[in-house]
Amino acid sequence: MAKDKKSDKTPTQPAFEATVVYQRARWKHGMRLFGIVLMVVLNVSLVMSDIERAGKAAHFSLLHELITYVALFLLDTTVLMPLLFEVDKIEVLNDMLILKAIFWTAKLKWEDIQYFKTPPMLKFAILKSQRCFYLINKRDIKKFADLADSILKHQSQFKLKEKT
Repeated sequence: MAKDKKSDKTPTQPAFEATVVYQRARWKHGMRLFGIVLMVVLNVSLVMSDIERAGKAAHFSLLHELITYVALFLLDTTVLMPLLFEVDKIEVLNDMLILKAIFWTAKLKWEDIQYFKTPPMLKFAILKSQRCFYLINKRDIKKFADLADSILKHQSQFKLKEKT
C-alpha cells in the first residue's frame, strides 16, 4: 500500500490575519505636529522671559505672573493633552489593536482594553487600557462607525476593571 504524497504534507502557511487600517488625513496630522511645536515654543518662551526679567531685576508683578501661568496651564490641558493622546492611525487585527499616536505606538490585545466609549457630546471616542487612555477623533477618522463596530465586536474580550 503506497502512501499518498499529499497526505504527508501539512499546511505550513500561517493563518490569514485580516488587517483593517483607519487613519486621519496627513494634513490634519501635520497640523497636530505644528500645534505641538507652537505649544512647546509658547511654554519655553514664557518661562524664559520670566527668567530674563528676573535676571535684569525688572518690574515683576506676582499677580500678573500667576494669571499668566494659570492661563498657560489651562491652554496646555485643553490643547496639548488631546494632541498628545489623540490617535492618528488604528490598525484592527484579529487578535489585537495597534494605535499610533504622535509620539508612540501601542499594541493592545483585546484583553488589555478596559473599555471603549463614544460619548455623543464629545468629538472624541475614549479607549482605555490598563496603562493609558487614547482619544480617537470621531470626525477625523474616515469610516469611524465601521471602526467602532469592529472594536465593539470584541467587547466580550475586554478586561473590565472591577469597581471598588
